[in-house]
Order: sequence, then C-alpha cells, then structure tokens
Amino acid sequence: MKKICLFLLMFLTFGIFAQETAPVQTEETTAADANADAPVATDTATDDTAADDTAAAASSEDNAAASDEEASESTNYTDRSAQVDVSKVGTDQQASEVKAFVLDQFNLTTGWEPVVYPDTATAVMKYLDRPDKPESEGEKYDLTGNTAEAEERSTVLGAKINFTRRAYGEEFYLKRSSPIRLEGITKAFSLWVCGRGMNHELYIRAKSATGMIVDIPFENPKLNFIGWKQLVAYVPPTVIQEDSLDPDNPGLTVLGLVLKFNAMEMVYDYYIYFDDLEAYTDVVHLSQYSGIENMSDEW
Repeated sequence: MKKICLFLLMFLTFGIFAQETAPVQTEETTAADANADAPVATDTATDDTAADDTAAAASSEDNAAASDEEASESTNYTDRSAQVDVSKVGTDQQASEVKAFVLDQFNLTTGWEPVVYPDTATAVMKYLDRPDKPESEGEKYDLTGNTAEAEERSTVLGAKINFTRRAYGEEFYLKRSSPIRLEGITKAFSLWVCGRGMNHELYIRAKSATGMIVDIPFENPKLNFIGWKQLVAYVPPTVIQEDSLDPDNPGLTVLGLVLKFNAMEMVYDYYIYFDDLEAYTDVVHLSQYSGIENMSDEW
C-alpha cells in the first residue's frame, strides 16, 4: 500500500513540473511560426529584377545601334569647308568690312587655259558635273557688287596631267584667259579642290598693285588629301595692294592657279578638280579714294 501511494505522488509531481516548463503559445510566437513556415521568395524576386535590367540594357543598345545606322545612312557628304579668319592678314591690313566675292564657279569653258612644259608633261582640261555639291552658306557677291546668283547646274573644271619624265622645279599653270581685277584690299582667297593624295602644292598667281607677280600659297598648299576640300590662301602684308603712285586703284589682279610638282610623285596620270574660287575683300578701303573731298588726276 505504501508503494502504491508513493508511486502516485511521484506521478503527480512529474506532471505538474512538465506543465510549468512547457512553452506558452502567444500571438507573437504564432506569427513567427507562420513566417518561418512561409516559403522564402527573395532570391526569385532578385533574379527577376536582374533579368528585367538586362533586357532593358539590351534594348537600349539595340536602339542606339539603330540610331547610329540611320545617322550613317543619312550622312552622304562630309563637311570639309574651312573657316576664313581675315584677322590673319597682319596688323597693317586690318579688316573693316569684308565681303565674299565669287570670282569663278568654273562653268564657262573659255575661262582658263592650261600651260605646262611639253618636255615634262602634257595636260588636258574638261568641265564636269558635280551633282553632290552642298548648298552654299552666307551672302556672296559678284564682281559688280550685286548678290551672286545661284548656279543653274554645278560644274567643275578637271585637269588631267600626263607626266613624261621627272624634273625638279616644274609646274602646271592654269591661266585665266582674262585676268580678274579685284578692287579694295583682298584678305584671303578660297578654292574647293578635289585631291588625289599627292604632295604637289597649289598657289594663286596674282599681280600686285605695283605690277609684281606673286604666288600666294594656300594655308596648307600640299594636296595630300582625297576628295573635296576647301582651301584658304591668306594674302600676306608683303603683297602690296596700295600703290602710292596710283592711289585711286588699290587691289590685286588674279592671273591663275599654279600647281608646283613634287618630283618624286611625277608618275602616271594625275587628276585634279577645281570649284568655286572666291575672294574675301575689304571694300571700306575704296571709300577713301573717292568722294567730293578728293581731286581727280584725269587732266
């Protein structure tokens, strides 16, 4: 009997202790258990976001490539025009009112004559169409001072030179049939040239106010480029344009173009093309030689 009572007492004591140490289920623990049991989706969401970013970047690259392709297709002409800076002519010929005068658009077949030494080379000329010519910018004038009219059709003058032997100091002279007289102080010339990658040099041949023949070099006289390019020749102050013995007639006279050959490249046939010869002239200087305050020497 005592053993039975002792066994029951031990059983009751163990039940009470187990009840006190059991965890209490609250709202917080229930929520924590629910979150712990829920599936984790963080990695999946991150992968989806990265995939969207990759797709967006690829789409941007495709759009950029398409834009570049459209731009390259729409660009058919490379602008190689020059900026004429008349301040480069020197302090004693400062510009006041410079205007661009069109001297020759190379559309008259009687305007030029080829002159070359026959024992060195032979030359022929031909006028050709230039369908890809860009539109001219800025206001330009003819030699009478009126606004220059646009060309009905764009033509250029081509020269084909066949070398028969190499020689130093040889040149090709593209002579004006009638020299171009410029009134005022000319600051610069510009000329469009289609080169063939040779190191021959190009100059403008002119006559100064005192009658001296001068060859005015272009800013970079070497024709070592391919395709059309606008060249600029600045008139240096050493070229006299105002003669004290004849003050009523300032200016230069354009005689033609001179191509000075590089002897090492005088081989085979050489082709060169010319278009749009222009002069940038200061016309304000003309006012000081005319007016009621001046006297005429015609007597």
